[in-house]
Amino acid sequence: MLNIKKFLLAWGVLFIIINASILSAQDTTMAATESMVKVTGKVDQKQVPLNRFLKFTVRIEWTGDISRYQISELEDPIINNFEIYSTSSADYRMKEAGVDKAAKTYEFLLKPQSLGMGYIEGVMVKYIDNVTGEGHHLVTNRIDVEVIESVPEPGSKNWIYKWIVLLALIIAVAMVIGFEVKKRRERRQKEAEKIQIVPLEEEYLTTLKNTLDVKKPDLVLNEAF
Repeated sequence: MLNIKKFLLAWGVLFIIINASILSAQDTTMAATESMVKVTGKVDQKQVPLNRFLKFTVRIEWTGDISRYQISELEDPIINNFEIYSTSSADYRMKEAGVDKAAKTYEFLLKPQSLGMGYIEGVMVKYIDNVTGEGHHLVTNRIDVEVIESVPEPGSKNWIYKWIVLLALIIAVAMVIGFEVKKRRERRQKEAEKIQIVPLEEEYLTTLKNTLDVKKPDLVLNEAF
């Protein structure tokens, strides 16, 4: 009888240990699923002048057990109409609302190549879940940016040169118009000089000669005049 009690007691203890192990495993799995990795990619502006730089940032965040994930090094993004001028990265550890949070950022300083549209293809972020041993990856969205005309540099005097060129252009146009007006005026004056002006006395004398023939033998001068 005693052996039966010991047997039942041993099975009861074993049953409790097995249940405790199962509950412990279930709790661990639940805590693990609360952790998640989030990846975002963004630029500091959607229009960038040709003589300025564009900053492209990839941010990787995860919460919960910050040592759970092993983030792989990020490869350079595939870009169009830009070239990578410099790169940098930083790691952050923080606590929000009592929850541990980790973040890793990669910043790419991009230089535009020509006017028009430029593109940053989706960047793939690879990481390993140290709890499950599985590998995962996330991809950022494709970003398009317009490259516009260059802007004046701070302290530059380009506007002075532009005004000088504009003023010179106005003066040149005014000189051309003035020369053309003067040329037309001289041409009209020469044409007017070609027209012979007959004095009024000569016109009357001619009319008199045509009307009166002083050589006629029967002419009576007093009556004729």
